[in-house]
Amino acid sequence: MKSTKKLTTLLATLFLFVGLLAGSCITVSAAASVPSKIRIYPNSVYESSIYITLDKPGDVIKNIKTSSKNLKAKETRIYIDVDYDGYVDSNSRSISLYATKTGKYTVSFDIYGANNKKKSSKKVTVQVDTSPLKSITFDGKAIGYTTTKSSGKLKVTMNKGYTLKKIEVGKYVKKKSNGTTQTNMKYTKIKNNAKITLSKVPYQYDSESGTLNPKAGESQSYYKSWEKEIYAPTEIKITYYDKFMKQTQTTYYSITKLLI
Repeated sequence: MKSTKKLTTLLATLFLFVGLLAGSCITVSAAASVPSKIRIYPNSVYESSIYITLDKPGDVIKNIKTSSKNLKAKETRIYIDVDYDGYVDSNSRSISLYATKTGKYTVSFDIYGANNKKKSSKKVTVQVDTSPLKSITFDGKAIGYTTTKSSGKLKVTMNKGYTLKKIEVGKYVKKKSNGTTQTNMKYTKIKNNAKITLSKVPYQYDSESGTLNPKAGESQSYYKSWEKEIYAPTEIKITYYDKFMKQTQTTYYSITKLLI
């Protein structure tokens, strides 16, 4: 009898606790997330380059500072999304950066709670470097011009801190489907300092349907879209490894062959 009474009391207490939980606002979220390091390049604006997620809807970041006048930092984005039941879907902040010189810097800031009490201090290392590529040449000249040449050697030289992993050459290939002709880029892997032949296929699009001269009793319906560039691009897709960020990344260059 005593055991039955104890069990009844325990169950009643449990149901009351569950009822209180169901009627209250429960916030369940992950801990704050801040990147430890990033890489940017000088004299370029990097929007939202430091992305921060906070664990409470009332949390904010304050006291943003940089270790040098060569690096500017400012909070430029706030996004908060809290469900009707109090669950924090998102409380994110973004800091944009601008550096005037290469070097290794830091961005520091504090995280404050809704009660205006500091919860933690964070620091992000910012590596400001030149381009991953020291040089990229076609036929002995730096890429970035329009040429009438048909072929030449392509050579890629990486800057310190980067490792070249792969070079691919992209050319447009024409494809026709359902009465529409268009071009798609197709890539082929090559070796560094290999001779390549530039594409002669420009971007083009041709689609036509209906008729301008309908037969008697037919309604007139016609559509035509046609485009064909005067140059053919050869895209150079370079995959490299960033030793500082410990990431494999990709960058693109283009050689433009004039067709007229």
